[in-house]
Amino acid sequence: MSYAHMENTLFRWASGMHLTEHFPEELLEADEELQLQWCEEHCIEANEYRDTTNVLNDINEMTRDVGLLIEYFVKEGKLKYGKV
Repeated sequence: MSYAHMENTLFRWASGMHLTEHFPEELLEADEELQLQWCEEHCIEANEYRDTTNVLNDINEMTRDVGLLIEYFVKEGKLKYGKV
């Protein structure tokens, strides 16, 4: 799996923690305005009154953090063949 594919997969997973649906794959390459609009329409109740840009930033931060965790597990030899 390429790094870009892993990052997109992690982003889509993380979006499910902040939105009512996982972010659609076809919007990953869309402009930010379309992404923000989609996020606004799919925010979970806890994020309903938050600025959508902040919600998207939270998704990006979670994506980065999980990616760093995976890199750490690989470096430490604790992630092999897709198993922790």
